Amino acid sequence: MMFPEGTDLSVYGLTRSDAYAKKVGLPLHRYTLHPRTTGFESFVRAFGSDLAYVYDVTVAYPYALIESELKMAIGECPQEVHFHVRRWAANQLPPLTDKPTVTNSFPDGGSQVDNEVSEVSASSPLAKWLQSRWAEKEKMLKDFYGKFLPWTW
Repeated sequence: MMFPEGTDLSVYGLTRSDAYAKKVGLPLHRYTLHPRTTGFESFVRAFGSDLAYVYDVTVAYPYALIESELKMAIGECPQEVHFHVRRWAANQLPPLTDKPTVTNSFPDGGSQVDNEVSEVSASSPLAKWLQSRWAEKEKMLKDFYGKFLPWTW
């Protein structure tokens, strides 16, 4: 299981997502964080032919906006949860580019993402596909919350 956003929808997470969006020329989101396309591409690359499906799950809470897992852990759970689930066969995903997404491997097994490669990855067909899914999620959640709760920080 992978969460391409990388973190929860907190003020800190949204601030980082906005900074990334401004840097690469993407629209700002309010209901989702921009996905980390390089991580998703690495995930798809690592699974290769063993990857059969990608499940796209969007979660909405009509009576409370949950900002972190900690709130749920201390008992502040939503009264109601809505899920929108789509399944994509791996062969429906755009093809991977030949350029690797992680470089500068170290002897201890660690690695460092190369900024140039990250920017190339952010414009790859698979990255654009993932960004399109997140734009759909943003619209879906904007419509959903527009009927229930105003978005406030």
